[in-house]
Amino acid sequence: MAPYHFLVGTMNSPHVYTFSFTPPSSPGKLASLKVAHKSDTVGSHSWLHLQTIRNKRILYATAWTEPPSLVAYAIHSPTDIRYINSVETAARSGYVCASDRAVYSAGGAVGEVFAIDASTGGFALSSSSSNQRQKPLQEVDFVGSSEKQENNGSVMDFGGLRHGAHSADLSPNGKALYVADIGRNCIWDFPVDPKTGMLGEQKKYEAPREGDGPRHTHPHPNGRHLYCVQEHSSMVDVYKVADDSVSL
Repeated sequence: MAPYHFLVGTMNSPHVYTFSFTPPSSPGKLASLKVAHKSDTVGSHSWLHLQTIRNKRILYATAWTEPPSLVAYAIHSPTDIRYINSVETAARSGYVCASDRAVYSAGGAVGEVFAIDASTGGFALSSSSSNQRQKPLQEVDFVGSSEKQENNGSVMDFGGLRHGAHSADLSPNGKALYVADIGRNCIWDFPVDPKTGMLGEQKKYEAPREGDGPRHTHPHPNGRHLYCVQEHSSMVDVYKVADDSVSL
């Protein structure tokens, strides 16, 4: 039986590991799990996202570098992973996801949208980005006017991730982006422009209980439900997605 391959990043080592899993060939036989390859990377990658861009398999990753960044790699095979390029982020990103148009990042006090270069699958960079930080396609502020939220980049606070926006997930049809926000105790949703990848006006959905701390969301493949795990209360909540494919 042919093995399955999956990629694993870590928070403290500059590598991506390719694991090979072979199911048992018959009842009573043992399955096999091993590290098939270790790829050197530009930094430690706490979150990985695979996306297909014009028949090319691309890996996007959060990078806990200094300054913090997002990185794009081309997956030529499970053991041949090659660096394409990277972009600096305003804050340490905890989570990254992508469509075939844009890459979405959430990190503490801010969220960012970066355009994709369709020819390479990497980030679309301006001619001046080699000398200064690449300006994102869009930036989103998750800090309320009356609410204090630290974002000092410290290791203990993970750059604001413990007290701010933590994750970003696209709906199966790509029409909505959902962001779980520990600090604001809510889920944000955004309509997504399918042509540009840019986000529309955000809506806020308070968590069911005070101090829940939404950490991660996961859209059901049928697009009709969204699951959310709470950081502080250890609850899992289920939301119904409205007919507009965005609202909860």
